[in-house]
Amino acid sequence: DIPKGLKQELGLIYGTRDTHPGIFEVKIHNPKKKNALQFSRGLFAKVINDANQNEKVKIILVYGSKDIFSAGNDLSIFLKGGFGDEESAERGVTKGVYNFVSCITTSKKPTVFLVRGMAVGISCTMASNADFIYATPSAKFQTPFMASF
Repeated sequence: DIPKGLKQELGLIYGTRDTHPGIFEVKIHNPKKKNALQFSRGLFAKVINDANQNEKVKIILVYGSKDIFSAGNDLSIFLKGGFGDEESAERGVTKGVYNFVSCITTSKKPTVFLVRGMAVGISCTMASNADFIYATPSAKFQTPFMASF
């Protein structure tokens, strides 16, 4: 069950609980895909930007469901042909990643990331832009796009 005050949409559970009104929670919840992120939808950036506009919100807390923060990009959007063509795919992902990362770096509210388990690729990059990261002993940060350097 989703706690009162939170909404679930497109792999995110977000909002403020009635018991903690100043804390805006963003839970990455896509457990079948190890909390892979879907940038094309832009929901994460919209949620963070909306939290920044809410005067009652004092802090933004981001965490993953289960024992993993996030496996990074959900690459299945490419396999499904969700963008129509290669050029649209490149524009869509580039814009989505930019919006995703910039919403953290430009946040007016402090951002706190709780990382349990893996933070891979763009989720690792995203966490590195937070104001504060609490990494549990199980946290592991990986940037596969840097493996060839």
